[in-house]
Amino acid sequence: MQNSNAILDNIKSRRSVRKFLLDKEIEKEKLDLIFEAAKWSPTNCNKQLWKIIVIKSNEVKNRLVKEAGSSTLILKAPLVLAVIHYDDVYLEAFQTTAIVTQNIMLMANELGLGTLFLNSKGNADKIKKILNIPEKYIVTNFILLGYYDKNKRHTPPKRKRIEEFISYENFQGLSEINWSHDPAKWNYKSLKEYQTYISRKTQMGTKQDIFDEDEVELVKNISKNYNKHNHLELFSYDGWILKGYINDMKNLSVAETSEETILYSQETLEGNNIKGYIFEEIEQSELTFDSISLNFRLERLPDDTKQRVWDFARKHLVKDGTLHIVFRNDNIFFKLFYKLLIKKMGDNISKTAIFAFFGPYKPLSHDKILQELKDEGFEIEGKKFMPFPPIFRTIARLMYQYKLSKGGNFMHRIDKETKLSKFFGAINRLQNRFDLNFYGSISYIKCKKI
Repeated sequence: MQNSNAILDNIKSRRSVRKFLLDKEIEKEKLDLIFEAAKWSPTNCNKQLWKIIVIKSNEVKNRLVKEAGSSTLILKAPLVLAVIHYDDVYLEAFQTTAIVTQNIMLMANELGLGTLFLNSKGNADKIKKILNIPEKYIVTNFILLGYYDKNKRHTPPKRKRIEEFISYENFQGLSEINWSHDPAKWNYKSLKEYQTYISRKTQMGTKQDIFDEDEVELVKNISKNYNKHNHLELFSYDGWILKGYINDMKNLSVAETSEETILYSQETLEGNNIKGYIFEEIEQSELTFDSISLNFRLERLPDDTKQRVWDFARKHLVKDGTLHIVFRNDNIFFKLFYKLLIKKMGDNISKTAIFAFFGPYKPLSHDKILQELKDEGFEIEGKKFMPFPPIFRTIARLMYQYKLSKGGNFMHRIDKETKLSKFFGAINRLQNRFDLNFYGSISYIKCKKI
């Protein structure tokens, strides 16, 4: 049992590392032990048709990023192991190399090294060309390997209970998981579960959601109306939208669905003292705030959650306190883009990736939300901005990466300007110069508690 506990401790202590110490070389003795562990991985019928290419050269890593659309995370690791398998039986390739990868990661952890199982490898055809891999091989994944700063926070992500994934004799559990783009098909419980287990899919402090520079600037300008000494941001998720106005705040709190997303916000805003609350816990508290904001989040909230936000604001705002809401409006441009996105990639946020990280997404009607807030008893002011959605500039950059990586990578990319993104940027600058807000793509509503 003592050896069993040691094995389990090794498994439980392993972490996915995304930032390594580039100036600390891995000893040959440790590499030999790691490759020995890989050698003893079980393979289908003992065929042993897998291979590993060790990449140390910065020149090769840069080629992979620029030419194959590989994740820029490979630039942050001393060694990249490209795991490949001969295309004998396609499914066996991924089965075998997954086991090989696990052996490598566990042995590396035992030796005090960090690893990352990376599937954002990029365009496999271009990878083969750069690494001179024969056509008959499949590139299954990369493994990043190196020393890392153990003093940095590497908190374990929350794991499901055993009874949630084990059943006996027959299947028990959900037959289908709803990951629709439409928030109306979600509820607070499903949103919380999604964020608890999905929000740690990349390095803490990394931008998970997407915003255009002009959207961040808009929030920064609106934040001048916030109370600097007693303000609460709801569902910031990754903290990035707060970066635009955090320096002007004396006392800022966030309320999130889970401890995971609180950690994300705090890591993003490292050096700034922010208080974090779980939403359902602060709901039951007697805390009050002078102002509350919801920035580019209302269009993501299920109906039951949206109603809880209205109730929360009425209860937790001081008299004459204000609720500030910024969201993307379903004007003709956004409505068309949204429909095309779902038609092209399907109604599944795990496949579209562009809006996947927080949860569901659907632009809202400015007029309907205004009426809803009136009915809730708030005194409201509404305004719209920029008819042409500024986020289209950012999406154009994302699509360049998507095409470069052959559908393999959105995140951790070189934020390259394209002809299309430059064109959209010119439109953004033009509409910022003139008052063209009669049919804006972004809505701002200020709600006063009376």
